[in-house]
Amino acid sequence: MGTNRDRCFAFTSGKSVEGGWNHVAGDAGGETYNGIARNFHGREKIWRELDARRPHVHGAHYPELDGMVREFYTRKFWVPSGAGRFPYPLSLVIFDHAVNAGHVIARKALQRAIGARADGQIGPKTMRRARDLVRRLGIKGVCTRALDQRVISFARSVQRKPRQAKFLLGWWRRTILINTRVHNYRVPRGVIDEWRQAA
Repeated sequence: MGTNRDRCFAFTSGKSVEGGWNHVAGDAGGETYNGIARNFHGREKIWRELDARRPHVHGAHYPELDGMVREFYTRKFWVPSGAGRFPYPLSLVIFDHAVNAGHVIARKALQRAIGARADGQIGPKTMRRARDLVRRLGIKGVCTRALDQRVISFARSVQRKPRQAKFLLGWWRRTILINTRVHNYRVPRGVIDEWRQAA
């Protein structure tokens, strides 16, 4: 099954989500490879590797670059989003949102979902609030709230930048995939209790 991080990375880098090379007209990120946007992360070494492999076809995947993708995900999304501080599948909800929209937006969406101050900082107060809500609603209930906030963030994005409306359907489909993954997941006995009791 792999670690918490392994499961999150496997989903987000999968072909039906961020997998492979893409260049969609109107995407602010420009070219992307497994969610790594050239316009935002053009100095990453992986782009030199990708340039050496041109021309690309839509969805092209290069297994030899998987290690670079994993290192990038860890450094730019997993650690900054704070996803690793939460048990799976809540970690997936947070991490994938960070890849899709940025780690600050993902953190604030989580805070709104749990009724904490949306300052973008995952500190002790946010963690206490998250543990309390998981106790009352269950991990899947909190995931549902966080996914609701993700959908709301889509609307805000389109209000700010109407041209982003062309991506709404894809964002929505991705959210449905995550929701399905969350509710089909059987949480191992004791994992949530151990997390809730952690300092």
